[in-house]
Amino acid sequence: LGYLAGEHFKPSDEAQSAYWLRLMFAAELGGKLWLGRGLPRYWLKDGETVGIRDAWTHFGKVSYEIHSEAAKGRITMLLEAPERNAAREMVVRFRHPEGKAVRAVTVNGGSWWDFDPVKGDIRLGATVKGRVEIRADY
Repeated sequence: LGYLAGEHFKPSDEAQSAYWLRLMFAAELGGKLWLGRGLPRYWLKDGETVGIRDAWTHFGKVSYEIHSEAAKGRITMLLEAPERNAAREMVVRFRHPEGKAVRAVTVNGGSWWDFDPVKGDIRLGATVKGRVEIRADY
């Protein structure tokens, strides 16, 4: 995420750390909104909760909370999806703390088949709006 900007730091360089932190939680890339793409695996160890609240993106305001129950074989996200501009696609990444592959995904309680079990990417498409619960089982 970072790049070398020289030896002498100035406020604009130091502010980059806040931007990089934001990119870990929410990043707009190529018309897609990526959520949780840069979160370290150890942040999702069993019993941990991480999230972001009211982050403004090109697509609108987004909030989410990820709760790990890795010992029980599941990680869950409660998402408030942005509604200002439709993203071509939203992709949620769950990185299991032990690197396990995703076996099954549910979105709002229904089975969901558009996911990459190895990377942990769950592709939500452009139609997801409002409050959404996403669960990955391992």
